[in-house]
Amino acid sequence: MAVEYGTIAVVPMGTWEDSKDYNVGNLVELDGSSYVAKVKPPAGTSPTDTAYWQVSAKGASKATADIAGVVKPDGVTTEVDANASLSVKKATQATVGIVKGSNGIKVGAEGSIDVDTTFTQATDLANIIAGEAIASVLGKVSKAIATTMSLDQNALLKNMLTSIDGNSSEKVPTQAYIHTLVERIGMGIELTAGANLTEVANELSSNFTTDYLALNTLFSQPISETDVCYVMRYGHIVFLKLTVKFAQALAGTTTWLILPEQFRPKYYVKAPATLFKNGLPTGDTVSILVNGEIKTDSGADSGAWNFVYTSYYVE
Repeated sequence: MAVEYGTIAVVPMGTWEDSKDYNVGNLVELDGSSYVAKVKPPAGTSPTDTAYWQVSAKGASKATADIAGVVKPDGVTTEVDANASLSVKKATQATVGIVKGSNGIKVGAEGSIDVDTTFTQATDLANIIAGEAIASVLGKVSKAIATTMSLDQNALLKNMLTSIDGNSSEKVPTQAYIHTLVERIGMGIELTAGANLTEVANELSSNFTTDYLALNTLFSQPISETDVCYVMRYGHIVFLKLTVKFAQALAGTTTWLILPEQFRPKYYVKAPATLFKNGLPTGDTVSILVNGEIKTDSGADSGAWNFVYTSYYVE
């Protein structure tokens, strides 16, 4: 008859699972260490509970920032090859990794990275080339600055000055050129018609207003025929045109018509005229008085053409 004495040897149970039921003598693994149940543990009791379990073999724990322990490569910056060798991946433009100093980058004693600003000034002025080494770029920049600082600044300005008329945004007129313009424009003379040239121009423009009047119906004497007869004022100048046949003979100094006030001369005017007498054109004169009267000096024949075309000054 068989007699059951219970567990008489350690029984390996593999990795501990909180859902399994374990007995005395069961051996489990957790986080690299092995534990043996010394008292039947309740289900779900962790092997680290020393009331029920005891350490069989202590494994290495995970490393922390303060405690040494087991580490593993992260697969991003570190990796392990087939021979179990641990290495750090090299950095790329898109991924992190280990880097080292180069011609333009230096690594300090404490591992800090700095841009190497050591350079030799270039001997000649030259353009910077894309991808060029930092030392070469700094040398060219240094040469350009030194060259600019050594230039005669007055020479640069003098090259921009000009005394020649032109339409260039790269040139500056000299004082002598501006002085010539001032003299020709008369800017040194006090303005009497306005505060500036624009006001003067506006004042002059207002003096040249045009006023026109037809005279065919304004004659003081009977007329038999007329062509275009008019008086026109342009500023201070009046233009007078008379082409008329009188219905009767007129004696000398007979008033032909009287001009409205705005067309009257400032001074007495003796104007040339062509009068037909005895059927022939005759050079003659008419008088234009300051009161606006227009008179023939030697009279006019009946039914004969009389022509007057003249100009004079008015206020």
